[in-house]
Amino acid sequence: MPDLLTLPEELLCKISGFVHPQTVIEWACTCKVLSRCSLQALKTHKQRRSELRVVHDRNPITVPSLLRDSLSEPEILWYVRSLDIWDLRENFEEWMSPDFVEENPHVELDDWNAKESLTWPGEYHDPSHLDTTFYTDEELERYRTMLSKMLHLREPLVDKWMERLRSGSDEPQKVLLMAMSPRLSQATFVNEDDSWQAGEKSHPFRLLASSLRALAPLPCPEWPCFQNLKIVFVGQYTTLRHSFDAYHPHSRVIAPLFLLPAIEELHLNLLLGEENDAESDLENDEEDGKDSVPYVWEWEIGRSSCQKLAFDCCELATETIASFIGATHSLRSLNGVISDDEIISALLEHSKHSLETVNFDQQNLLPTPDAVPQQSLQTFQKLASIALSTTQLVDISTYKPSQIEYTVDHGIDMEKSAFGTTDWVDLLTFLPPTLQTLKIYQKRTRLFGHEIESLMDHLVALVKAKRSPSNGAFGALTEICLANLLVKSANPRRVYEPNGLDPWLGALKRVCEEAEVKIHTKARTTWIEGSSGDSYPCSSCRLDEMGQS
Repeated sequence: MPDLLTLPEELLCKISGFVHPQTVIEWACTCKVLSRCSLQALKTHKQRRSELRVVHDRNPITVPSLLRDSLSEPEILWYVRSLDIWDLRENFEEWMSPDFVEENPHVELDDWNAKESLTWPGEYHDPSHLDTTFYTDEELERYRTMLSKMLHLREPLVDKWMERLRSGSDEPQKVLLMAMSPRLSQATFVNEDDSWQAGEKSHPFRLLASSLRALAPLPCPEWPCFQNLKIVFVGQYTTLRHSFDAYHPHSRVIAPLFLLPAIEELHLNLLLGEENDAESDLENDEEDGKDSVPYVWEWEIGRSSCQKLAFDCCELATETIASFIGATHSLRSLNGVISDDEIISALLEHSKHSLETVNFDQQNLLPTPDAVPQQSLQTFQKLASIALSTTQLVDISTYKPSQIEYTVDHGIDMEKSAFGTTDWVDLLTFLPPTLQTLKIYQKRTRLFGHEIESLMDHLVALVKAKRSPSNGAFGALTEICLANLLVKSANPRRVYEPNGLDPWLGALKRVCEEAEVKIHTKARTTWIEGSSGDSYPCSSCRLDEMGQS
């Protein structure tokens, strides 16, 4: 160090500019001289960390320019922590900033003509005049080397993607940016443009899926890329488009994401699994490229490090979801599935000792009376937070639906109800003794007062079990959320009871107060008249964090 400090300060300033961003702060903290000589390097470090921490492709030039800059300064990619992919451009004519429409949450899907066109806050970019001369020979050679050496693609696939790159496809550059950014921890595929559904565009997973499959034979520590990618969102929602306007990738195309060496969270929206993906490079370029129906995990069981798995609006068979569960070795959180026997069996087989949170929140019809009863959740070792719908707590062996008849009174359709029988499952034998938080939400509009009363009896028994000195089960129970329950009125002139759950909460509130269990309810006025009864967020309930994607 004394020899270094004998150099002129102008030279030390130059040297500071070459220090890697990972250690520039330690360099500056070494002594007063180096701290003084590192001011410009620290300023540049702070600026790049602010500008490059989150990279998006709304400006078509952003990703290729970043890769171009990395030719002379490879360390610039060290700053990239998150990548947001908003669109897929197949040729140079499509190199424009995407247009957006703002979603109106009060407009029904069938009336989606009420929308407002707007541009993203910021400058609109239209470099669609560019052509293949945009790339230098050095860049093209570098891209070819990366596709072959870093992504391990076979020569035919390398040739194919290089041809697409020259034609203006920006998909190779986005995948290469993901591969070359050593600290990239999150990738979000938003894909605003849904014109691919009409056969005009492709989904953005062709090259990524092929690359992950090519790297799959390597042990995870030997992967030359993707070593820090922990979180992936597929079909992420945004208010700048309607939620159904995203692409719908197929399960086999998404499956390689489970292979990522450091993957911890996968948020999968609008997945399909019952059809062949005719457009996928996997089917066209891989030897065994046929989409399974339903999909079956292709690699060793328990290979994936994924700990949080969330589904939303997916059209997947239970066999496919069970297969994805089997791909993990330490799943801690599962969201967006139904409490089907096959799924519970997969969880018991692969996640019995690791699962902590499960949200059985999926749109589904009430099972028929002759369906197989649900398995118990009691044998899970760490399961502490559970969200269930009312339909998943019905003892389907005894369920008899209420009969609804309609008559006309003063020109208005009136509803008359002949109450059926609803027996709830025994919560003491169905829920795990490690339970801490329980949320029960509405999935059926016809839930009458006598049904609520029966459910409350089961919840009272559950809370009393916590206080029972002869039973150590449920001793950790701290929260019960009923904020999403609706009570169907027996009055034919009324849709729901105006006082909500209040008439049936007396006994439950008393035992909860004695057992120090928080109970969350919501006033009826917060519900939209005629609501289908889907789950709404509860401001007091941390269980709603389970379903956030």
